[in-house]
Amino acid sequence: MVKDANYYTGLIFGELNAYCYMVKTGCKPVAEMGLQDRHLEEAKEIVGNNQLKFYSEFLYEGWSTIYIYKHDYLLDIIKSLPEKPNRTNNYWIYGKLFGYSDEEIRRFIEEHSTS
Repeated sequence: MVKDANYYTGLIFGELNAYCYMVKTGCKPVAEMGLQDRHLEEAKEIVGNNQLKFYSEFLYEGWSTIYIYKHDYLLDIIKSLPEKPNRTNNYWIYGKLFGYSDEEIRRFIEEHSTS
């Protein structure tokens, strides 16, 4: 099977646009996705065109994690997120930040909490 670059790029930007829609309409406060660095500028432009904010962090060589958010105060929360959540309060923060219901956060905590 030959990989169609346009098809994969379309999937990436389709996902990005869906995340912008979810954040813009309040379905989730923040969206996060991994993205190749070569797409960062275009992604930043798409996010800005949706009147949203964009933040990226190095993930590994050639890749970044991007965050899409609406309100300025969320950037401080994003920057303070633990890399590997392993406590109840971490799970709760991640759940709220990414738009999960209280019931789903509770369920996850009950299944995964170590403290």
